[in-house]
Formats: sequence, C-alpha cells, structure tokens
Amino acid sequence: MKTIATKLLMIGTLFSLIAMLPGCKDDETEVPYKLMVPSKATATAEYNTITVHWTQSTDAIGYEVTMASDAQFSDILKTVNPEYIPDEDDKHKTEYDVVFEDLEPYTTYYFRLKTLSADPSKNSNYSYREATTGEEAPFFDPIQESRLGYNYVTLTWSEAINADKIVLTDKESVAPELTFPLNSEALSVQSVTLPGLTPGVTYRAKLYLGEEYLGYIDVPVPSADNYVTDINVGFDFATLSWDEKLFVNKIVLTSVSGADGPFTKELELSETGAHQATITGLTSGSTYKATLYWDDQELGQSSEVITNTIDGEIVSDPATLKEKIENAAEGAKFYLPADLIFDCSAENINVTKSISLIGLASSTTGKSRPTIYLASLVIGGDETEITVNKIRFENLDISGLKPVNGAEDLTVEPNRRLLCSSLSRSSTGRDITINSVELEGCTVRNYSINVFGLESSLGTSKFRVGDITINDCVIFDIGRNNGGYNSIVHLQGGKDDANAQMTGTFKMTNSTLYYIYFGLIEAQWNKCVTPYVVPQGVIIEDCTFDRFGVAMPAEGLWMSSSSNSGRQFINFDKLTDATVPLTVNRCIFGEMKYNSSSPGYGARDFQRKCSAVNTDKATNIGSSDTFNSGGTGTYFNKAGQTGAELFPNRDINMLSPDYTPMEGYQDRGDPRWLK
Repeated sequence: MKTIATKLLMIGTLFSLIAMLPGCKDDETEVPYKLMVPSKATATAEYNTITVHWTQSTDAIGYEVTMASDAQFSDILKTVNPEYIPDEDDKHKTEYDVVFEDLEPYTTYYFRLKTLSADPSKNSNYSYREATTGEEAPFFDPIQESRLGYNYVTLTWSEAINADKIVLTDKESVAPELTFPLNSEALSVQSVTLPGLTPGVTYRAKLYLGEEYLGYIDVPVPSADNYVTDINVGFDFATLSWDEKLFVNKIVLTSVSGADGPFTKELELSETGAHQATITGLTSGSTYKATLYWDDQELGQSSEVITNTIDGEIVSDPATLKEKIENAAEGAKFYLPADLIFDCSAENINVTKSISLIGLASSTTGKSRPTIYLASLVIGGDETEITVNKIRFENLDISGLKPVNGAEDLTVEPNRRLLCSSLSRSSTGRDITINSVELEGCTVRNYSINVFGLESSLGTSKFRVGDITINDCVIFDIGRNNGGYNSIVHLQGGKDDANAQMTGTFKMTNSTLYYIYFGLIEAQWNKCVTPYVVPQGVIIEDCTFDRFGVAMPAEGLWMSSSSNSGRQFINFDKLTDATVPLTVNRCIFGEMKYNSSSPGYGARDFQRKCSAVNTDKATNIGSSDTFNSGGTGTYFNKAGQTGAELFPNRDINMLSPDYTPMEGYQDRGDPRWLK
C-alpha cells in the first residue's frame, strides 16, 4: 500500500508540472507577459546628489523611477519618467541616468525602478535600490558666524571653481528665490557676499555653471528681536544706529499722526558701512515709525522715534547766552545747538533763577553736543537772601579753558570753578541756598580748582546746598592749581568757620573721573550755618576712578607753582556726633596717590566721618577710615593691579581715554567702557 501511494503522489506532481508549462494553461488563468526589470540598476550617492543608473530593456518605451524617504514607499518624494529617445542611428539608448539633486546630507533615500511597456499590463516588476548621501558639496567653506548676518551671508571657497551663478531658494518656500551672478572678481578672490536675504529663513545656496548644478550649502539666516540698537533724537532730526549684522540702505520714517512725511532716506555707502544714518526735517515733539529696508525689502521690524519737544528757547547767538541766563525767568530752559561754540570764559555769570542748559545734537555737523567755555556760574549773584531751586546741565561739553583765537590752549591758566557762591571774607548777613544741582550726560573738564565750591569766605554769611546729582558724565583735569587743594565738590571755605553746609544727597552714577588732583567731596559742617543738618548721604555706583593726585603728562601744561597737603577722597569732618551714610557699589578704583602731609597733592584718607561702607564689587573700599595704610607714595586698589593693569587700553592723553577694564572687571565701573 505504501508503494502504490507513493506512485500516485508522483503522478499527481507530474500532472501539476505539465499544467504549468506555457501553452498548456487556460486563457482564464493565464498570467500576462511582463517586460524584464531594468538590468544593471545602481543608485550612487555623491555628497548631496544620488544618480540612479540602468541599461535598456527590450521592448521598453520608457521607465519610471520613484524616490521615497522610507523603504515602504509610504512617503514618496519624487517620481521621474525618462522616455526612450532614439540616437542618431535610430538605435535604442542603452544607458540611462536620473540625477536627484538638493538632497539632505547624511540621509538614506530609497528608489524603485520599473520598465514601462506600450501595454501598461506588461510593465515590469519593481527593482529596488537605496543610497545614503554624504556631506554637503565641498565647493563652499563652512559658514563662519562672523560672515552670517540678519540679511546677508558671505560665502567662501578654498579651491578655484568654474561657476557663473548662485541661486538661493527658501527651504520652506516662504521667501522669493534669489539669483546672484558670479563675476570674475568673486571667482578670483573666492568669496562673494549675498545681500537681501530674509531674516529667520534657511536658504539653500545652489551653485551652477549654466544649467549644470554643482552643489549647495544651507544658509540658516538668524533673526533678532530688535535690529535698531540706538536712537538719538534732536528736536528736528533722528539718528538711528542698527546692528552691524544687518545691511540697510534705506530708512523710512512715517508720522504716526499723519501730520508730515513720510521721510525717506536713501543711504550713502558710508552710512551703510557705519550702520548709522540721520534723518532731518522732522517736527519737534512728533512720533514716527522708523522702518529699515534693503532696496525694496522691508526688514520686518519698525521702531518708534519721538523727537524732542522744544519747551524752551534755542540760543542761536552764543554772544547772548550770558545776558539770557542773568535775565532768565524761573525754570527757563536754554537749548544750545551742537554746531555752535559758546565762549563765556571771560566773565562770571550770575544765576538767580532755576535754569537748565541743554545741548542739542546737530543734524548738519554730526556733533552730538555743543562745547561751552564757562567761567563760574555764581549762584545767587549779589543777592542778600535768595533760594535757587535747580541748576541743570544736560548733554554739554563744559570746559574751564580760555580759548585763544578760538583754539584751546592748555598752557593758559583756566577758570577756577564751574559753580560757586561768592561770599567774601568780610560778607555778613547773606543767606544763599541752592536746592539741586544736576549734571546729566556731560563732560566737565579743565577747571583749576574744583567743579563746585565756595570762593574763600569767613564772615557770617551762609551757603546751603541740597542735592547734587551726577549721571553719565566724564570729569577730568580738575585741580591743577594745587595751591587751592580743593576737592571736586568743595563746601569748606574757611576752616572751622566755613559758612557752607550740604543738607541733601550727593549721588554719582555711571560716570568716569580721571586726572583729578585732590579728592571727590569735602563738605565739613561749620558753626555759623544753623540749624545743624546732617547730609542725607553719599551714593556712588557704577563709576570708574583713576589717576587721582597723579601729575599731568602733557608738556607745557599750566601748573601752579605752589603746593599744599592732599585732601580726603570723601570728607565730612567736624560733624557733631554724626556720620554720613556712604554707599559704594560696583566701582573700580585705579591709580590714586596717597599724601599724609604737605607738600603734595592727591587723596589722603579715603573717607572721613562716614558710616560703614557697602562694598559690593568695589575694588578699593574698606570699613576703616583710611584710604591706604600709612606712608607716602603712589598706591593702588586692594585687588593688587596698578591703574595701567586695570585699564590696559587707557591713554596718557587725557583727551583720548579708554577705561575698558581688564578681564574679570566687566561687572563694575562706568558702563560706557564695558565694550
């Protein structure tokens, strides 16, 4: 039985094989004839392209190549159908290539290829291939951060190339396509800058020679929250500065109220290179929207510009300034244009009303503030009893020099002080008060004794000072008449009987003081000014101090021949059972000379009759009364650096300072130097 069963199985298998032979099948079950799959098919990657290659198949009328991102072909990226094209001998083309460009680097792509028949039912089965791209095309160097801006990129290449254009396409298809021809100069220097890009867009920069694609590099253009870095306004102009990583060649200012404009400024090449431009002809006290452009491309941001309101009088004739101040109404504001020179160095000016002197930046000369040569402003003038509420200086370059033929001459003895009250030694019965003195955004220089003080006085007259506020100022070359040995603020006119008193707060912030011959402030209490009031305090924050009591370097500089003892840096001596609160924060102290006795100049004690000091990141403050431990000579900050080490870029020329601090000190000192 076993043998019979085996024979029957063999017979059944034989019939099955016969049934599968061609010509022996039913028409109903016949499988259609198919073309052969393309032979010798390959997929070869090179950088960011993949070439699919194959040879012809008999009876093919064309081929279909499909690219996908996955092996299951659920994400088809592209399909190409190259058709048969006879050659000159009308013979079938035997080799085929399809090139897929602009592919992502280091990415695997999947391909399927089939032969097409005139009868679609006879199309071949699929032949599958895959390939992985390498790095981006090697023509371009990696993009350095310094060569990538918010709307431009500088591309470089290390080897000579033969190309004639670069085409930039937005990978997200938001920004328009850009084409940049490559000229002979760019090919020679192997570098080209492409402007007009859209901030925040990633472009693909593709290199071409004619229509031949050579390769690409991706350009991720950054963006920022605000491209305008600074706006400086006058009453009729605005100067805009923008980020150096932005190409701008046009600015449009549109009036918010529609009252005037719009104002369009096509920039000169120098303005584009300086990243700064000035728009003139604006209306005082108006608000504008400033929009930046590269050609006709709006750069996507706008900034608000508000011009200054002229709420005072513009002094267009410098010769009239003295008269205007002496006859001013209470609270008068005088605006001084920066393109004028104000020489009031010959005579003192009496001030009996609250006034403000404000510098107006010039839209014609480019100067940011005017220079005013001032002899003393005498608070109270000759009045017997008077209170002046406020004197304010803003955005001025104030000098005590006496110009010779319009030129500054440091060999001529300068004026004594900027502000004072003149109480003669025999004066009696006078009572002068100034409630507030303000210096904002000013340079004060070249006074031979001090910035603010008394003329010598005994008698019984009284001078009271309230608040003194100094912000964003540079003060230098003060005290060359070392026979006067006065501090910058010196409210002590006659030893124990000095008839001056400070009742308010001395506050100095964001400022630099250098080439100062003696101390910062001396305001001793005296017997004749009553009622007795303790000063409210001294606050010094974010300031830089250097070269106190150090001789000037300039040859031929005028100097007094006399000498006297040094002053304390801060001195409130002779207060009765009281100390003045002193706060010092985030300051840097450089070279400062210590004098324990005469002759000499420079600071002596650091603080006298002051309360404990706040020492938040100040380089030279202690809780003791002494600036440095005893002895004479030149001393420096407790951190151990000399002034030259603390400020490695400082220049001995007092007109060209650079007080950028050494590494490790960028968290203190005058912010203007924190570059």
